[in-house]
Amino acid sequence: MNTRDKVTTFMVAELKKIYPDWPVVLANQNFPKLPEQYLLVNLLAERNIGNQERWDTENEEIAIAGSCEATFNVQAFGTGAIDTLGQLGQHLERPSVVDEFFVANIAVNDVADVQDLTDLLDDTTWQERGSVDLTISYDRTVIDNPGWFETIRISGVLVEGDLINAAVPSKIKIETNIEIKEKPHEH
Repeated sequence: MNTRDKVTTFMVAELKKIYPDWPVVLANQNFPKLPEQYLLVNLLAERNIGNQERWDTENEEIAIAGSCEATFNVQAFGTGAIDTLGQLGQHLERPSVVDEFFVANIAVNDVADVQDLTDLLDDTTWQERGSVDLTISYDRTVIDNPGWFETIRISGVLVEGDLINAAVPSKIKIETNIEIKEKPHEH
């Protein structure tokens, strides 16, 4: 399961806890028959808000950890839709809910104003409908093993007069097995 699916699954589970009488439907999927009142959710585009590299030299891996911000849209359909969404911000501030979001490493940064999208269906029936955007943030991590080396082993023979002092990067450990012989006398 990718990060977006995990975030969406978590958000759906939380909405089901907050509103047990409102079925939660994922956007962009076929649903056999929609109930009279329901919530429709969609995790929209992400924005990267920063990355950090974490090196694991023992395993020769690098983790690129980045924070993402995304809009999570919640729409409510049916009687009570506007009021239901109007209370969502307060529910998301409940300490028990905040704790669950903390454990999931997801934060709700902003709850936008509820938009009243009530509309006339089939020119005869009004359907109460509302929409609210939640700005959420969470982390993404990518692990890479670039195949870089940590130790260089060099074997060889140097003649004493040919030694030069070369600068060596401090993060690379170099082990050598070099035998130094006297320079032969020239006649």
